[in-house]
Amino acid sequence: MGSLVRTWGNDPAGSDCMLVGAYRSDGEVGRILREALPPYLVVHDPAPHITELLNLEIVRDEVGQGGVLDRLLDLLLIATLRKWLGRRARAIRGCPPAEIRRCTVQSS
Repeated sequence: MGSLVRTWGNDPAGSDCMLVGAYRSDGEVGRILREALPPYLVVHDPAPHITELLNLEIVRDEVGQGGVLDRLLDLLLIATLRKWLGRRARAIRGCPPAEIRRCTVQSS
């Protein structure tokens, strides 16, 4: 399968960094997941410990780097979905039955 993980920013020593990750293949699991999710969702800081490990691994040029980056990206995706789904479940619990669709569509 393989993934692509890189950072982006205008100052390597700056306080902000954008982490970009993409899966290179379009398998059945990826298609099902994409169809189940909204077009976009925002989850702030879902797993700082995983992000920190990704940042450390991105700058390495060692044997096995690709495998490590693939697994860390998988973990970050799972942590992000868990946090988003947990927030969504809390919204649904507080929503009257007639309003559940409106409560669950919100993505940010």
